Amino acid sequence: MLRTRALVRLGIWSYAFYLCHWMVIKYVTWATGWRTHVFGFASGTLFALGIVAISLAVAAAVFACVERPFERRLRPGPVPAALAP
Repeated sequence: MLRTRALVRLGIWSYAFYLCHWMVIKYVTWATGWRTHVFGFASGTLFALGIVAISLAVAAAVFACVERPFERRLRPGPVPAALAP
């Protein structure tokens, strides 16, 4: 089950997610003017799911545009199957 394509892809993006999720949280809360103490359960849950979705999209972009090109420069040779597009 842990070898599914989606979970492997999430694992590959995990470092980029780690690097960018806090910046996404800070930017979205600043841009929307939302503060944590005004959330109800439903709106807080939707806001958190939205933050996760945005963070995953940013992590995918950071991986594709930053991590992968640098890794190719640092480690020339064949690309591992898990990293192939």
